[in-house]
Amino acid sequence: MLRTLAPSILRPILRSKVPVPAPAFYGDFGTGQTGGFALTRATTATYFDASGVLQTAASGAMRINHDPATGVRLGMLREPARANRALWCRDLTNAAWTATTATVAKDVVGIDGTAASASSILATAGNATVLQAVTHTSTLRTLSAYVKRLVGTGVVEITLDNGGSWAAITSSINSTTWSRVALSATLANPTFGFRLVTDTDKIAVDYVQVEDGHCATSPILTTTVAVARNVDAFLLSGQAFANIWNATEGTILVEFSMPTAPPASSFPVILSANDATANERVSMSITETTGALNFGLTDGGVVQATCAIASTAAYDSSVMRLVGAYKVNDIRSAAQTGTLATQDTSATLPTVTQLQLADQAGGAAPVTPMHFRRVAYWPLRLPDQALVSLATTG
Repeated sequence: MLRTLAPSILRPILRSKVPVPAPAFYGDFGTGQTGGFALTRATTATYFDASGVLQTAASGAMRINHDPATGVRLGMLREPARANRALWCRDLTNAAWTATTATVAKDVVGIDGTAASASSILATAGNATVLQAVTHTSTLRTLSAYVKRLVGTGVVEITLDNGGSWAAITSSINSTTWSRVALSATLANPTFGFRLVTDTDKIAVDYVQVEDGHCATSPILTTTVAVARNVDAFLLSGQAFANIWNATEGTILVEFSMPTAPPASSFPVILSANDATANERVSMSITETTGALNFGLTDGGVVQATCAIASTAAYDSSVMRLVGAYKVNDIRSAAQTGTLATQDTSATLPTVTQLQLADQAGGAAPVTPMHFRRVAYWPLRLPDQALVSLATTG
């Protein structure tokens, strides 16, 4: 039986010329309405509030993240596990850092709005550097930091390989706002940090981060040792799932964004209904190399259907929507571009017991950050025109 939701709740998702019934499940994560998803994360984690100030969420607390530059709400942040290997990430006066022809002080208001929580670097000669060395095995890793220009206009650079190569960040930073800069490379034992090419130039630096992975994730505070942030795991299971799921037909909508392109061969999962294994599942994913959005079914370990919509993913925090509908021998999907995938007319249906966001039982560990705005589920196969209408409704 379809559950009736208040019109004020439905309006953001059902603004459409095509009549659509109330969903049995609706999560509007941007407003804090989870719809019943349980969040597991055994560590604290950071996010930006609407004022662009860094905040810290308690263990197991949902994070509604915002663009720190514009204040635009991005949605519920879901990230993979990461660790920051850069020690004393806010205090570059510590002995973990080596300054050469540079004066370093912890005297700047940081990205969390706290006085004297971030550091400044003043060049006392040309090519001044502040560096830190870390011993660790070779892997793809990313250096990131929040940087602001305080004095001067000269070239500012960052390195991961002890200056074997320098990446200019000059055009990415300014004197009015914090800018996050990043550099990725595959190497062992990174020596990372900053170089100010011009004497008397001065910059501010906060939350230096070196993490194993292809992109920067939310800031992780460190002092004497590396610090890990656990994965965000979102799960709808048990009676809460049984109350809404229809084993014979249904329609799922997910609205999300990705701040950066995923790594090759990762095929990030957006959403998966499964039986806690990879053998039974209804899933949504991205083909990372092409940007295709996929809606597929696996029954008894055999792929039954894959509906792909080409080149719809935008890895720049742009909002994406994917709507998938299933019924025996009737599988189809639509994306925010208005594209309707080719219908699959030969498919059996899996038996599933839970719903996961950005994760899939029996699959590889998540590697890519995502923001989720809305998820909705109807226990019936909505008409094709409704799929397109829902996918294109902002």
